[in-house]
Amino acid sequence: MLKQAVDKHLKTTTAFSKDVAPHTPVYGIILAIQRCVSCLLLDLPNVKTNDELKTLIASLLELSAKAIRLNSLVTEQEEVNPSLADISEAMERRGGQSVGSITITAEQHYLMACYWLTIKESMTLIGVIAKQVPNQWLSSIAVQIADQLVVIITRCRHRGILEATTLAASQFFQRLLLSDCEVTRLIPNNILEKVFVGINDLSAMASITRRSAGLPLLVVTILAAEPRHRKDLLKDAMSRLLSTASRREADALGENVDLPQVHALNSLRAIFRDATLSPKTLQYVDKAVMLSIDGFSSPAWTIRNSATQLFGVLVDRLLGQKDLERDSPVGTSMTAAQLFALYPNLQTYIVQQVLHTSHVCGSGALSMHPGTFPLLALLSRLAMETTVTSKHNSEAYVMLSKGLEQLLISPVFRVRELAAKSLLTLMSGTDSMHQLVKCLQKISEGCSQRFCHNGLHGQLLLVKCLVEKLARNIQDEHSFVSLVSDLLFTRLLWLGCRENVSNVVKALYLEICWLWTMRTNQPWNRLSVLGIDVLYNLEQCSNSDKHSIGRCKLDQMVASILVNSSLHQASRANMATSCLGQLLCTDNADLHTAAVQAFSECKEPDVLKEVLVS
Repeated sequence: MLKQAVDKHLKTTTAFSKDVAPHTPVYGIILAIQRCVSCLLLDLPNVKTNDELKTLIASLLELSAKAIRLNSLVTEQEEVNPSLADISEAMERRGGQSVGSITITAEQHYLMACYWLTIKESMTLIGVIAKQVPNQWLSSIAVQIADQLVVIITRCRHRGILEATTLAASQFFQRLLLSDCEVTRLIPNNILEKVFVGINDLSAMASITRRSAGLPLLVVTILAAEPRHRKDLLKDAMSRLLSTASRREADALGENVDLPQVHALNSLRAIFRDATLSPKTLQYVDKAVMLSIDGFSSPAWTIRNSATQLFGVLVDRLLGQKDLERDSPVGTSMTAAQLFALYPNLQTYIVQQVLHTSHVCGSGALSMHPGTFPLLALLSRLAMETTVTSKHNSEAYVMLSKGLEQLLISPVFRVRELAAKSLLTLMSGTDSMHQLVKCLQKISEGCSQRFCHNGLHGQLLLVKCLVEKLARNIQDEHSFVSLVSDLLFTRLLWLGCRENVSNVVKALYLEICWLWTMRTNQPWNRLSVLGIDVLYNLEQCSNSDKHSIGRCKLDQMVASILVNSSLHQASRANMATSCLGQLLCTDNADLHTAAVQAFSECKEPDVLKEVLVS
């Protein structure tokens, strides 16, 4: 009876109209049929004959196919998957609206909801049939079900429909791959073959405006359905996708042309993102990382965009999510030695890229390989080595360290910052103390490079990383703490004086001194004197210097140092306290704002009141 009702509905409405959709939606009838079919297949002994059940299943498949064809919004070229623009224009024409209008009426909202819900319930119905149909009848309807699933997954853009269809397809493909019939078992292989052939056919694939639409989902669904003891499908798929993604893009292609490399990169992203495929895909991570980094330099924006998304998934798959709560400079337990031991080809690639980029930086050029930043981001996420091993003396480690040290003089701020964090991951915990002293001595003795501000800033960034890593664990190392304090407040004092004209370098030097004093419980006398000297120099600057690069950060550090010095020193009648009135009454808006902000962060009201009164 329900089937006859839907047949009648479809015959009388060649396309859903805005008058019919809100009142007699066909998806409600399909949902009722779905419940009936589910109960019928679970109660097989009550079915009169096997032929009766087979006829019912065939009729329901035909019914769902009609509903899908009616609502799939296929373009005039039915063999070509529609883009979002094609779907939008089709919706406007069927809703009686001129193409290009941005206004959507309530009736058209009903119409769109009816389209999507009908397809979704049709896919759910197919999933129920595919999951519960007896094995002896599976081969007779397998091809028909597979064709309908593929059409919807590759042509639809609605998330709810894709999720419902993917769930149905997953259960269906699992049954096919475990079938005793060879013809039935090869259906997923044939689907993948059509997908890979279609990827290389620029005229037959879906629009890339939504990450290749449902194409990656189709590939992942089939690969995830493969039995655990088999890897044939995955091995062939990864080989072909990596090969397609590494192809050189054709010249003179328009922005609206689907590139095979984009579909391959999006499919790889979906594969590496799937948790069920994770153990099987670890062996391909190094190739995918190299591929994604190379994709950053592609002239095609779509390839660069897909490569960026793939790289993000690969970093999370390799290193895990970054621990933001601990605010650690590194966010993983994997060290560089462990990473390079798992993927030696990746080590060679990283060393080559870093050396090439460092050579470009050495020439003073602002431009560099677009993959430099993601490469440094990957290295900076590694964990610090705990012990010194023989690998640290290997040629690859030495060359990588030299390349990263050269990047510390890069004219790009973020490159210097990531290079410093990357160098920290190559050092062992026992060697970090020596490296900190070595960096400070290098800065103090490098008189000829005092005004190479990029180089100074890069070295200070490395010092900051080492201080953040070591300061909490070296309070008992009195001789080492004394040596570093002497270097910071005596031999490097010129960095906070007027002789250093770079506000960026000066602010970073003050931040390092503040971190060292805070984390090693050093007396605040020297830091407060340094802050007062810098404040005096700032007040003597001309108005033009007040708007120079890094001045705002420098003002914030000076205010923070003076306020914290007043709060931490035992005697409130000290030089830092006497400067607080100058900070609060200054004409410099940045200094005034920074002082108020520093006061607002005080967690001891009584101490703050005493300081302000004094």
